[in-house]
Amino acid sequence: MLKLATIGAIAVSGLLVGTGGSARAQVLNDPLVNGPPLTTSALLAAAVPFSNPSVFGLRASLGECVRVEATSATFDTEFTIVAPDGTVYRDNNGGPGSLPLVKIGGAPDNGVYTLVINHFNGFPIANGTVTFTYGRFTGGAGNANCQPPTPPL
Repeated sequence: MLKLATIGAIAVSGLLVGTGGSARAQVLNDPLVNGPPLTTSALLAAAVPFSNPSVFGLRASLGECVRVEATSATFDTEFTIVAPDGTVYRDNNGGPGSLPLVKIGGAPDNGVYTLVINHFNGFPIANGTVTFTYGRFTGGAGNANCQPPTPPL
């Protein structure tokens, strides 16, 4: 369940979570710290019921380096991550080839971080897929995987 601060932060960012007013997120299970990144794909679709944005939960512990990077996309993609304490991180073209890349150097809280994948800048809903990797690492902000970190909003 999303905390009130998380839901408020998503609403302030102009994103609509889920359909019919419900927030449903698949929590990705990444049990390996400093292991290989977890790779997954998300489908955003214009057909009703649409899945734009796609919402995932990412587990992280206080102080860990968290890195979420798009490796391919068929549309102009934006990532927004909301920490359990309500801190918001956003990127649309910090990765290779103008793909989104969010690096949290020193996770501010234990728990599930909400990843929202959306079309950049509120562009119209269209069909498309995005593949991304998620990894968490020890060493916080000092870990090379989180340099330079994405500043919070």
